[in-house]
Amino acid sequence: QFIHYTVFGVAWLRKMNFVTQPGVELYKAITSRLHAEAEKTGGIENTKEWQNFANSPRQARWRGRVTLHYDRLPADVNAETMTAPAIYAALLCRMAAQRRVSYGELTFFGDTRYSPRGRAIRASLHRAAEALFNAKLKMPADVYEGPAMNHSYHEMIIGHGGCFSTVLLSQKAERIAAAGYTADYHKAQFLATQMALAERGRAVSAITVKDLEPASLAALDEFFRQAATLSKNGKALAEPETGAAGRAAC
Repeated sequence: QFIHYTVFGVAWLRKMNFVTQPGVELYKAITSRLHAEAEKTGGIENTKEWQNFANSPRQARWRGRVTLHYDRLPADVNAETMTAPAIYAALLCRMAAQRRVSYGELTFFGDTRYSPRGRAIRASLHRAAEALFNAKLKMPADVYEGPAMNHSYHEMIIGHGGCFSTVLLSQKAERIAAAGYTADYHKAQFLATQMALAERGRAVSAITVKDLEPASLAALDEFFRQAATLSKNGKALAEPETGAAGRAAC
């Protein structure tokens, strides 16, 4: 009981609400709205918000298998001369240097526990959390599976803020015909999470991978390794390197 009092006291001081959890309700309301529109338009990819997300000019491809979407982050980098990992590193490090973020999260919307490929991407994200956030930026970072996160997690990220969120999704989503599962609701939650965080002024980027095949997972690993390499003591290189790391790779 004492632990409960402590948690609620800290939450109150940080202006977080663990009773009504408005951050959670915001995310759920957006998801429901997107899913309802998807049912009318014939799929989540046909909704207005998904089209805006997919066709935004503020995205960058890496190795033809990984795409960084940074349209919900400040447009203060010269992206035309930078690779996708360099853009990610620059935005992350700049926000960390400005003390706008103090911890990170890497959340994959899909299974990360039961299938071999799911466990493989979880391992990749753990490596990214260690190499980039822990080692280079000296900040904690958590790896999650969406939408399995509990309500307290959502209220912390959306309600309290201070986190640099990166949400990931495989473009080749799993389909289970026997159960009538098409992954549309999963995709709606992936998009709604970004929208809820952006609405509250939180830092959020998205990464889509072509699939969960070994080549795509290797490209994702390389993406985060490059981002870590381009982060120098918490300050990303302002301009791309002249070598292979700084040149466009798509």
